[in-house]
Amino acid sequence: LSFDYKTFITAGNVNTDTLDELYRKNKNKNVSISALEDASTNVYGSGFYIGKGLVVTSWSLLLEMLNNSEFLYVNDVNKKSYNIEGIVSADTDYDVVVLKLDKEVGEPVVFYSNKLKTDDFIFVIDSKNNNGLMINYGKNITEYNGKYKNLLALNSSDIGSALYNEDGEVVGFNTNNSLNNDISIANSTDYIVELHDILNKEKFEDIKCISFSDFK
Repeated sequence: LSFDYKTFITAGNVNTDTLDELYRKNKNKNVSISALEDASTNVYGSGFYIGKGLVVTSWSLLLEMLNNSEFLYVNDVNKKSYNIEGIVSADTDYDVVVLKLDKEVGEPVVFYSNKLKTDDFIFVIDSKNNNGLMINYGKNITEYNGKYKNLLALNSSDIGSALYNEDGEVVGFNTNNSLNNDISIANSTDYIVELHDILNKEKFEDIKCISFSDFK
């Protein structure tokens, strides 16, 4: 477990026991996503489970991977790798995509039904360039039109990661807005929650998806 001490100072004091506990309870709900080109990894990102074998990430991340790589795969916190069977659903305006893995694995996140308030602490568990998961945190500044502006610095491997509240519930997901700045912007979970409710009624084997080769 590690976290960014610059954010630790600027965001205010969060007890390290709280970080440890939040990470422990949620680490199995998050994944790293990697793309290979000529046997070397060239794009990294993050994602999270909304159902067993169903991973949410950013559409813009997936598109970059498909345009620049030959093979995509997912790693969990235990460094187990899974192939991606295909795309279940995508919304380019909302910058979100749901992927179906080749196995029914993972622990689904729990969604928060209310809106964040100003100065609420927010947390992210992300892949950090496929070097294992780590936890980082900041504070929410404001919410407008389904987007959260946060005091939380992100890098490229944070794209697609879930945004948690202090209770370990998902309130949003990180996109490529404002990367490498002290201020970041995350999308709310409204669309994902609706999709989760639909997919939760189906058996995993019955959930249809489009393979990457057919999509291209």
